[in-house]
Amino acid sequence: MRWIIVFAAFFMAALPVRAMGAEPVASIPYRLDFNGWYTVDVEINGSGPYKFIVDTGATLTAVFESIPISQDFAPANQPDRRVLGIIGAQTLPSVTIGDLKIAGLEMNDHVSVVIPDWDTPGDKPHGILGLDFLTRYTVLFDAERMLIELYSPDNPPTDIMAEMSRTRMRHNTFNRGYGGLYTITLNIAGRRIHSIVDLGADGTILNYRAMRRLLGGVYIAPGRLTGTSTGSKLRDVFGDETRALSILAGPTKIGNARWGRMTFIVFNAGIFKELGVTKLGYGLLGADLLRDRNFIFDFANERFYITHKAVIPSV
Repeated sequence: MRWIIVFAAFFMAALPVRAMGAEPVASIPYRLDFNGWYTVDVEINGSGPYKFIVDTGATLTAVFESIPISQDFAPANQPDRRVLGIIGAQTLPSVTIGDLKIAGLEMNDHVSVVIPDWDTPGDKPHGILGLDFLTRYTVLFDAERMLIELYSPDNPPTDIMAEMSRTRMRHNTFNRGYGGLYTITLNIAGRRIHSIVDLGADGTILNYRAMRRLLGGVYIAPGRLTGTSTGSKLRDVFGDETRALSILAGPTKIGNARWGRMTFIVFNAGIFKELGVTKLGYGLLGADLLRDRNFIFDFANERFYITHKAVIPSV
């Protein structure tokens, strides 16, 4: 899923990442492409590499129609898949993608969907690397070296984790049959907001109920309420676009990691409706809070780790 949202950059001392301890099973260089998406190289059936977005808001690794070999994928004898976007959702037929390879690690005989191409011109991603791949590992994002390191869940980097702030990360199926997503609790201006962790979002979104919980601790940015044309532009996985209001709120915390005032988007996104949380105070934690931090997804133990301070990329 994709959203174009203003994000804050921090420039502070880097926390050393590597020490003696567990060794990763793979190290994957990443780039911040397409307005800030974590992007890695993936081979498909020996072709490529292709540009895939790392997306913790996607339960399924999928490809876009823009990929040159998309016409070669045969229909699969499996049910159609429901794909959620920020604005809407689509039901797409299952196809056999084949064998995917990421830094030597493989997903064989992979069945997924082909997401329709966007109408907009220019460079586009070729696919989405979702939770069906990521949850096989404990995943470290090293912002200083711009690396994703994958560890065996049985041998995580405990030495690195010990230097980070830890918080609970819950696997939540929302009783909707889409497969599980992961949520953590954001603390914004002293209010606790349950939020889906979604690296496929450029920034962090709050629904209207969550904004009402923040009233009294929120500063509305000048001009943001004068018309939708002054809001932030949102685009979802299907290329659909809309605009939403921006607010400045804070301070913000994840565990003991802190930020000052941050820009949030207020929008009753389609994904909130599909998951049945529109009437709850809910958020979607995007990459803007995480892009300048080292952080770890410990999926097996449902924990999230993050450095207290921002880091500066050294590459």
